[in-house]
Amino acid sequence: EGLSPISKLQRTWKVGPYDLDMRLRIPPYAEDIAEKELGFRSSIESLTSRSEGGGIATALLLLLSKALVCYCSHDSEVCTAGIDLGCVLTMGSFALASRRKKELKSMHQLLIEAAVSHLSFEMIYNGVILRTIDPTTGYKMGWDMWVHHISSVVAGVWCLLSSPDFHKHGVDLLVTECTTGLPMAFRQALKSKKIKSRQGILLAASMPIAFTWRCYWNFAILKRFLSEIKEKGGFGEVQTAWIPAAGLSAITTC
Repeated sequence: EGLSPISKLQRTWKVGPYDLDMRLRIPPYAEDIAEKELGFRSSIESLTSRSEGGGIATALLLLLSKALVCYCSHDSEVCTAGIDLGCVLTMGSFALASRRKKELKSMHQLLIEAAVSHLSFEMIYNGVILRTIDPTTGYKMGWDMWVHHISSVVAGVWCLLSSPDFHKHGVDLLVTECTTGLPMAFRQALKSKKIKSRQGILLAASMPIAFTWRCYWNFAILKRFLSEIKEKGGFGEVQTAWIPAAGLSAITTC
């Protein structure tokens, strides 16, 4: 207790029946570097482990900034779509990185919290705030997007309130947002009447691939989740697991 990260690595062992002490030593020239590295990682882990509320604050800042930009713009639809796209692409990219690197695992709770908060605020924004700012807007979410958002929020909240073992499923679901730019580009191509130009050819080539992957990935998440629930004793043991299972099923099929 009270030892530095380097001191914690310096221990004394007894080897067999012999009275022999061994001490792990770090070369002096490397000690300062190792001290800084270990101390930095320890600080990051301590900071990210107390992430409750950080995601909500992030999403709230985005909501207020989006409302201000759209209020000052002549094209609320492009502003809304662009800001939302930048947000979900950033979170999706961070989610993908956190799956690949164990050092970033501590970000899972923050990412899920931010995603759940953003989707919740996005529904409020599109349903109420945008129409107050711009009564003439034609921008609205389709029924499938409402199903997607509500199901994602329900599944995400369950992941946050349950064991951290389930956080990985919420992060996996967030990875699918990396393809969000395609449907938004398709809508803009229709609006600008560029769907029959080179832009339409590009979308026709890329969207089926992205859609196929997204369906496969969502189904894989559902399969992995059900498999883990089965390992923990099934729905009888994890009694609320049917809630995210229903949400994931809706997301996969909508």
